[in-house]
Amino acid sequence: MQIKPDEDFYLTYHNSELNHIDYKGYLPGQYLTSGSIQFYYEHLRQTYKEPEYILLDPSQVQLILEPYQDFEDLVDWFSDKFYNSEYIFIPINDAQQFDVPGAGSHWVLLIFEKKNRKFIYYDSTQGFVQKAGKVAQMLTAITFRDKSIIKKEKINIQINSSTPKQENGFDCGIFVLTFSEFILNWIEKNKYSDTIQNIELMKSHTNQSVVSKKRQQIHQFILKLYQEKLDQNREQKRNSQNLQQKQEQQIEDQNQQNQETNGKDTNSSKKGKNGKTSIKQLKEMLNQQ
Repeated sequence: MQIKPDEDFYLTYHNSELNHIDYKGYLPGQYLTSGSIQFYYEHLRQTYKEPEYILLDPSQVQLILEPYQDFEDLVDWFSDKFYNSEYIFIPINDAQQFDVPGAGSHWVLLIFEKKNRKFIYYDSTQGFVQKAGKVAQMLTAITFRDKSIIKKEKINIQINSSTPKQENGFDCGIFVLTFSEFILNWIEKNKYSDTIQNIELMKSHTNQSVVSKKRQQIHQFILKLYQEKLDQNREQKRNSQNLQQKQEQQIEDQNQQNQETNGKDTNSSKKGKNGKTSIKQLKEMLNQQ
């Protein structure tokens, strides 16, 4: 199926929502939005449900970075989940103004390996998003409920040396999703490994060719979900129409039954009157005899 550019596209998937702009991010040559990232992260949450994995949405990352946000509120919201997890996946955009649509031009992945108290940075280009350092500080402080970490502690961020590089200017978000899924799958199969710092096979399993196919796969997955939604809506509409027709038929049958009952009552009344008259006539005939 194809979705028209002017189609009123909207899709819900568990705890995520995908509108037309977010959907377009998965078309060839397009840049992923925060909503695009959140949608597929929700799919990964449904696939990898172990409590030791936390996948933050971009909106949650921005909330952590909000300068006017109360630290104690952040601790209340996040610290229990963070403290009981082993790995926290953090998609980061280089936008300075998160609330401006279209702001930012690059996505990177930061993973907090809590047992080693270090962050591993995955970037499909050669640069470094400075925001990652601030995120790492805030996340560490929230996890261990220690606000002093924000200003005092130097955070250990290690750049992953085997991160594949993109060959265009728009696939960074798909790389983040591909990295996340590959690493989650690797952790599932290597639960007793000490670190995810340098995973073998990463270059061959998350390169540009794999990422391009991943974009197509996610796009097809969205179309499948959307088609299921349309089919479900049509089925609900048919069921509603059938129910309405059934109710109308029941009303019609009831009216017909009422009319027949009223008719029988009228005939019975008439028969009763005729019966009395016949008896009277019979008595008169007997008297005459």
